[in-house]
Amino acid sequence: MGDHAPDVVFLHPDGRLATDIPRMVDEARLAFPDVPVVVITARGDTAATRVALRCGAFDCIEETDDETRLDEVLRAVLQKRTGADASRGEALEASSPRGNRLSTPQIIGNDVFLEKLTELRDACDRSATTFSVMMIELDGLAELVDRSMAAHDGLPRRFVDALQSVLPSPAILARFGFDRFVAALPDHDNVDSAAVCERLRSALRAPSVADEPDNFDMGVTVGLVEVVARTNEKPLQLVERARIALEHAKQLGRNQTARWDEIARPFPTRGDLGSFANGDAGYWVARMRQQLTTVYGESTLALVAAAEAKEPFAGEHSLTVARYAEEIGRRMELKPSTIGALRVAAMLHDIGKIGVPDSILAKPGPLSTEEYTVIKRHPRTALKILRHVSFLERELPIILHHHEWFNGTGYPDGLAGEQIPIGARVLAVADAIDAMRSRRAYKPAFDLSRVRAEIERGSAEQFDPAVATTAIAWLNESPFDEAPLDRPCGGLTTPGRTPRNARERNRSSDHTIVV
Repeated sequence: MGDHAPDVVFLHPDGRLATDIPRMVDEARLAFPDVPVVVITARGDTAATRVALRCGAFDCIEETDDETRLDEVLRAVLQKRTGADASRGEALEASSPRGNRLSTPQIIGNDVFLEKLTELRDACDRSATTFSVMMIELDGLAELVDRSMAAHDGLPRRFVDALQSVLPSPAILARFGFDRFVAALPDHDNVDSAAVCERLRSALRAPSVADEPDNFDMGVTVGLVEVVARTNEKPLQLVERARIALEHAKQLGRNQTARWDEIARPFPTRGDLGSFANGDAGYWVARMRQQLTTVYGESTLALVAAAEAKEPFAGEHSLTVARYAEEIGRRMELKPSTIGALRVAAMLHDIGKIGVPDSILAKPGPLSTEEYTVIKRHPRTALKILRHVSFLERELPIILHHHEWFNGTGYPDGLAGEQIPIGARVLAVADAIDAMRSRRAYKPAFDLSRVRAEIERGSAEQFDPAVATTAIAWLNESPFDEAPLDRPCGGLTTPGRTPRNARERNRSSDHTIVV
């Protein structure tokens, strides 16, 4: 598929229970937002068909259907992709309140939601604030549709109105399947978000309107996730945690709220595992997998903090480099999975400096050849520390090779050109930008014009020309202050001739921009 999303996703449960289908559809929608999902079911399996359609599948095909039926579905998919859904989120907006649109969160498409969630996470990092992600399900709607055996394309107006009325205006909101929404609330912790849930339930207790089904008592079940600064989780992982918290809340009963931090521990006991119903197994597997991923994230961030604490000029270097690398990667239109791996690798790229003596890290002047040899070991030290973490399969090559030079004179393996992973080539430029923009032990911070000039000078020698060109364009277009940042940052000089003064050292052509 390359860098492009597919036109349609086919899912084949292949003997799994109907209760597993919602998770499969959710995962497909997360991986490919706004791409139609078609479920292939066993012949005559009406239960699986109902479940698939009510959790957001575009259509269902039975295993025994002929090519005519497949052609019909594909034509409908192509019409959807090129016609009615050309403007993302238009159909959803039609079901939102008619008035006061500017003061309430608007319903956006899943792909736009994930983009905005990335921006919110980055803003949280910069300001050291907290935000929440919540997944909200309207209780009983799916069962109501099952009983009536009738199509139900929209949600009850009262639910949509109430949801938009209680969410704060900076919130971002998207529909997620048949009877669910996902929302992100800036500057909200678990307590604040739980209060929003209660206000929503109070709003739903108001009298129903005429166009709603009779005797439909509305309630909402919610999964909450609190997100703190410096998380290295991808937006999809944050949404997945909210989904798992929602599934836990549903096990507690109708109209409940569950917080991720309350369910993340303990792991199920052997007795719990033995008593699981088949329908619960998928939930517990997903919960344990996400819990392990979260614990790994917390552990690696602790390692990042330890590495930065060793360097008196480290500051927020790893976090800043991660933001820069993501932005350059997006401008180069790298795949979302590559950009996600790039962010995590950037957060962890200096972990290997834990193995470098403090006397070398804190040295204000040029390094000796022996000291530089020690420094050059830090990518391999990072590999030794992280290689047993199965979650980092995509990130490890980026971390290992981010000091390779495009002309083949870098380290640790002397790779050149496209032998160097694209993520490592992007990280090299992002690392250099922050190193130059920040104060170091041996130099002051550079102004923006000097940074641009150094990146251009290093193009095709130290840096991939395509990455360098993209980075310079971003520096020209972005609202950076031309003046240098007065923020300390990690980094060391390389061996070479001893400059006569600081000005000459900063201009020396035989010193590496960043180590």
